[in-house]
Amino acid sequence: MRRIIIAIAEHYKSNKTAKITQFIQGEYNRVVIHENTPISLHDVNESDVLLALNETLLKLELDLNELLDFVSIVPAIDRNTKQLTAVVELKSGYFRHLINSSAKTKVHEDFILYTTDMYQLCGNDNHINYREFPKKPDSEVIAACINFNINKGKGSCGLSLKELEAIKRLYIDIKYGGFNAFDDDEWLDIYKASTYRRALEDDALQCPENILGKPVTAKYKIAVEMHNVFFRKQEKADSLIKNDFGRVIGRKTNLFSPAELIKQKNLPRYGEFKIAASRGQSATSTLDNNVVTLDPFDFGNFNHEILVNNKRSEIEPVKTISPAEHEHIESSEELIVSDFLC
Repeated sequence: MRRIIIAIAEHYKSNKTAKITQFIQGEYNRVVIHENTPISLHDVNESDVLLALNETLLKLELDLNELLDFVSIVPAIDRNTKQLTAVVELKSGYFRHLINSSAKTKVHEDFILYTTDMYQLCGNDNHINYREFPKKPDSEVIAACINFNINKGKGSCGLSLKELEAIKRLYIDIKYGGFNAFDDDEWLDIYKASTYRRALEDDALQCPENILGKPVTAKYKIAVEMHNVFFRKQEKADSLIKNDFGRVIGRKTNLFSPAELIKQKNLPRYGEFKIAASRGQSATSTLDNNVVTLDPFDFGNFNHEILVNNKRSEIEPVKTISPAEHEHIESSEELIVSDFLC
């Protein structure tokens, strides 16, 4: 641990060793219980921790305050080597800070929706309207959302309950090799960070270089790709065939069905002018005055629509999932997990 503190201080040529020490001690104090065994960064080779930190510092050019505020260093199992390793996880605050540093675009708010809240979806080119109510013991998360202010316009992006459940499962099973390394509050922040990663590819931030600027967009893409690269590396472990001595002697190949890919491509996405109360309640659409009961973050309920001559017309759905992700969501064909491998 001391070696890491010295390395960070030398990197920044800073004498703020007290803050750096407090940050590193906090990360080393994280304990993960895996198969009744407590595991922390103390069990990880210091060289692996330094390697993960150096990659983040060099690629994202973080200043000291950004490191202390927006970075978590988390133990994980390298699924290829079956050894403990360290993973740098960027908090949602980093993406919010990055977007707010642009001249044209600001984050109006990011938030988690619960079953007790009221909300209204008005399309990617408008804010998600919501009203927060006191949480009950049985209140559950149903979505993670971001509202943007873009010049004089607005934008929004959200991840549904099904996506959030799949993200958590893939984080634990693939990215962290079986470790559940986060508490409830940290999972909520991961959901927000995942929504920020989605926003870069979603309609909410179309042509990001024009609205964020090239420097901000470049950092944004690097941060997203760092997440994707490590996930792909962990994912490849399932395709390796090793002998008794651990040497790779072959790779598995998985055939996929073109019909399944076509079916996935045609899944609808949530869109405009649908009003709903919290899940399980009834709400009224102001367009047709019909009472409907909808889960507004179930993509099967919310098609992307426009009005043509006062009649609804569906827009061709956009494919937001890669073939590799089908391997992880076979148990639920309706899931869309485009946060992974954006």
